[in-house]
Parts: sequence; structure tokens; C-alpha cells
Amino acid sequence: MSETLLEQLGNQARQEIDQVAHPRAEWVPERSGPDGLPVLNVLVVGAGQGGAALAFQLSRDRVPGVLVVDQAERGFEGPWRTFARMPTLRSPKEFTGPDLGIPSLTYAA
Repeated sequence: MSETLLEQLGNQARQEIDQVAHPRAEWVPERSGPDGLPVLNVLVVGAGQGGAALAFQLSRDRVPGVLVVDQAERGFEGPWRTFARMPTLRSPKEFTGPDLGIPSLTYAA
């Protein structure tokens, strides 16, 4: 079965992220709480474009223990499958978006 264009772009993005991965070791060591469960280092409230970009950057910086929550049910976060939360959802064409330096994550890609 052949890949769709979106699957190809996803694979390309993963390869580009791996190529610029820094650092390779965890930045914050994992810790456990008194109950033995992993401690949460960062809680991101809102899984829209900003929250997702922040979580992605933390992941690239090798910060473990990040949890992203949103009031919408899983898969319906942000405006992509439901509605925009702002009156106008428009980005100037010269913006690259929340790509964090990964070409295949730009609006143009």
C-alpha cells in the first residue's frame, strides 16, 4: 500500500526532527513521587496550536514528564475539526508557523 502525501510529510518531519535532535540525553532526570509514580515536570493547559508547539519544543529539548490537557475530547483539540476559538483564524503567508525550525512543519509544507 502506498503512503498518502500526509503520511510522507509526517515521515519527512520525523526524519528532520531526528537530524536536528539536541540534546540526546534527558535535560531533566525523571523522578518518582512518594507513590512511586513518575513526577510531572510540565503541565500545558490547552492543546491548540500554541500548546502543541510548546509541548513539541519541550520534547525537542528532552524535557520528560510533559502532559498536555485540553477541554475538548482527544482528537478534537484546537480549531481543526471543530471551530476556531478566535474571531479570525488567519496567518500571513510569510509566517512559517509553529515549525520550530523544521521545514516540513511549515504552513507551506
